[in-house]
Amino acid sequence: MPINNFKAFALDHNANVMSQTDWEALPALQTGFSSGKASSAQVNKAIRQSTSIASLVGQFIANSGDDALDNGDVDELVTKFTNALITNLRLGAGAPAIGIPFFWPSSAMPNTVMDEWSDMVFLKFNGATFSATTYPKLALVFPGLSLTEARGEFLRLWDEGRGVDSGRALLSSQSDAIRNITGSVGYITMVGTSSVDGAFTVGG
Repeated sequence: MPINNFKAFALDHNANVMSQTDWEALPALQTGFSSGKASSAQVNKAIRQSTSIASLVGQFIANSGDDALDNGDVDELVTKFTNALITNLRLGAGAPAIGIPFFWPSSAMPNTVMDEWSDMVFLKFNGATFSATTYPKLALVFPGLSLTEARGEFLRLWDEGRGVDSGRALLSSQSDAIRNITGSVGYITMVGTSSVDGAFTVGG
């Protein structure tokens, strides 16, 4: 079990710690304590606030599998904290944002391939409906509670008024399309044509 040496101070419910309201109104927040002026409740409050945050960071490191040791090695703690961010936030595998479609080069679902994603849920963009109770964050992205049908489609960025693909609604499907084919032919005689260009060519 990873060790966390950083323990919060004065956590008991009845600890001699001043109230949060009194603490926020304390002039010493701006000036610091003067010699002989601070009460024990004021000092305990200051210590509890700082040690609680230190304990939180230490536990964050320990939750990632490393010991958080109070040995004065700040550089080591920075390294372990950075590693903990990558581990706990799954940044090492580039965790995808909720509701964002992305290409995946396997028929196996991502959570069965990437260890960091093993406890995640991935849904296919196949037009299926889903429950807002089960997936409340996804429901914020798709309030209609229905995923876009995108099987066999190629993702296209929204035009958003640029005019390259005007008139197409966000998340709508694009049908088959072909550009206009143009060309021209000059007058034709028994011995040839005057000019041919574009989509046309001269045969025999």
